[in-house]
Amino acid sequence: SLSGFLCCIFSVFTVFVS
Repeated sequence: SLSGFLCCIFSVFTVFVS
């Protein structure tokens, strides 16, 4: 689903920024 996709992308983005 789109919500799950956005959740995954947000998680990866957070790890990348940290």
